[in-house]
Amino acid sequence: MSKLKQFIASLKPDRLIPSTSVFPEIDAEKLAADLNVVQLGRERGTAELPASDDDTLDPVEAKVVAEVNRLRVMGLNRFEEHMETYARRLREASNSKAELRTLAETTVTDYQTSVAIHHNALANHRQRVMERHVERQWFIADNRLRRTAYDRNSLTFSLGLAGFLVLVEAAMNGYFFSASNTLGLLGGMSVAVIISIVNVGFSLSAGYLARNVNHVRWPRKLAGWLVVLLIIAAALVFNVAVAHFRDAAGTLPWDAAVLRAIETFRADPTALRSFESWLLLCVGLLVCLLAFWKGYAISDPYPDYGRVQHRWELAREDYAESAEGALRDLEDLRNAAADDLEEARRTLTSNISEAIDILYARAGLAKQLDAFLDHAQLVVDQLLAEYRSANRAARQSTTAPAHFNRPHVFKATAQANAIPLPERDAAEAEIAAINDIVENTIGKIFDEYKAAVRRYESIDVLERNATTLPASLPARHPEAGQAT
Repeated sequence: MSKLKQFIASLKPDRLIPSTSVFPEIDAEKLAADLNVVQLGRERGTAELPASDDDTLDPVEAKVVAEVNRLRVMGLNRFEEHMETYARRLREASNSKAELRTLAETTVTDYQTSVAIHHNALANHRQRVMERHVERQWFIADNRLRRTAYDRNSLTFSLGLAGFLVLVEAAMNGYFFSASNTLGLLGGMSVAVIISIVNVGFSLSAGYLARNVNHVRWPRKLAGWLVVLLIIAAALVFNVAVAHFRDAAGTLPWDAAVLRAIETFRADPTALRSFESWLLLCVGLLVCLLAFWKGYAISDPYPDYGRVQHRWELAREDYAESAEGALRDLEDLRNAAADDLEEARRTLTSNISEAIDILYARAGLAKQLDAFLDHAQLVVDQLLAEYRSANRAARQSTTAPAHFNRPHVFKATAQANAIPLPERDAAEAEIAAINDIVENTIGKIFDEYKAAVRRYESIDVLERNATTLPASLPARHPEAGQAT
């Protein structure tokens, strides 16, 4: 729990007793019945008690006085407790305001710390955006590119297409080879899958490397053309040899068919006897062409441009996602702090307002105290009179003691008038001060959030602030023309 939430929890008000429930009920008739004053008066009068010269309250009288006094003291204690609760509420309000001011400053400081932490956490992401931007700019300038990189093909799609080509060629080759293989379709498919993997894998790799024909530097351009020539030659040689093997495998065992295929290939590569062998050759070359094209188009046709572009895009996406998450966290912290401050304001001002409203009704409560004390005096007088009257009537030979003619007067009790009533203007000033503290603090937190948004540079700003290309970087290589 944060300090601000702990402070709010501490502001729970004391339970205030409603004024109508402050004073206990003193029912003369009920007390007379409970204490049995008339019956005891007769009984003691018949016994000639108390003695005529007795000048103190007898046990029955003392019990009556004690019971009424117990209720009277209970009312006085409740009154004092009630009034002290109100007074303490106001005394604590000033201290709570000071504590709220301190916690408000702490809340702003904590929020500023959170802003700094989140900003620092993005340092690596910002740096990566600028580095990848510079890397891309250098690459474009160094290779004299005049376009953006083409979108990358999905790796899953590329691998899926390669697998599909392998399956298609393997299925057709497996059917052709199964007739002459001792293991039937299973044996034919096994050989066909191996042939297809070699065919597709080699063509796919060659297509990827052949992109060097687009390179701005002649050594890599020449290497790319060599790869193109190599894959053309290799595809023809490999697939023609496989077709010769198919011809030989139709009449000879596989071991002998391999040797016969080598002989016929050397003698005349175009001397294929069966339509199936020509069809197998065409399918193999078509698969080579498709795999070569897929390898060539798997990324941007300019070598390494797709990789550089992809690293640049990933850095931008990573920074955008991280910055968005950081701002979202700061927004949540901002809203939570504002909500806590508003709750603290509502609770504290409600406590003060409630205490003020009730304290200004204190005069009426004091009048109720006066009426309560007067009633307690009347009840004790009434009960003593009933007891003494019954006692006198029951006496035969003695007179009642002289103190029967004296009323019992309770000692005067100092009321809680010493507790000062607050001035409403001063209390309202406390509430206004609390409102100012909360509003100023919320305003500071929102200003910090706005400043944080401004500090979180956009990607465009980061890239503008990145290191620019040095003037020494040549604008054109003399050995090559413009790259595509």
